[in-house]
Amino acid sequence: MTRTLKHTTLAALLVVTGSVGAAANDGYLTSSSGKVVRDNYDECWHTGSWAPDDTIVGCDGKTEAPVAQVVTPAPAPIPDYRVEQVERVSLDAETFFAFDKATLKHGAIDKLDALIDKIKASEGVERITVTGHTDRIGPAAYNQALSERRATAVRDYLVERIGNGDRITTQGMGESSPVATCPDMKGAALIACLGPNRRVDVDAALRMTVVTSPSGQ
Repeated sequence: MTRTLKHTTLAALLVVTGSVGAAANDGYLTSSSGKVVRDNYDECWHTGSWAPDDTIVGCDGKTEAPVAQVVTPAPAPIPDYRVEQVERVSLDAETFFAFDKATLKHGAIDKLDALIDKIKASEGVERITVTGHTDRIGPAAYNQALSERRATAVRDYLVERIGNGDRITTQGMGESSPVATCPDMKGAALIACLGPNRRVDVDAALRMTVVTSPSGQ
């Protein structure tokens, strides 16, 4: 007796007992709970009307088609970008230079060294501008020359320490860019009031990379 005939005989017996029924496609025997009946070899029992087209998943070697995995592409990286960060050091001429001289004192060197540390920690120098200033006391031509000599002294020290001579420029403004005007003052009081005008400003534009966070913050 073939397996199908055996299945048919078993089906008849099971139907009599009321414990099986036909599967949705009528090709397999099912239990009262709707499950396909299997033999001792774990094979599905066919009905007499079974045909190859009736094969269902889990019977007769048919398996479920693999589910395609959806791969979510990683978000495109947000590019970092470079910016210029300007560091300014202002040297008080009376504190950092000898009177009427263009020679740097130790205080000026310490302050410039702190700037140099920032320059070395950056990704490079775009440009450095050194600008000398004086007060209005004395001949304008003399003050102009003094402001230029002091700016040059600062530039020479920077070039000696970090190089980049082609990126460091100097200019002397003489008495033309005061930060204090001190009207109606004379003598020692005027000299003291004009102190902030006697200075050298160092502006260093440094290259910095800004890392953009994924949130854009």
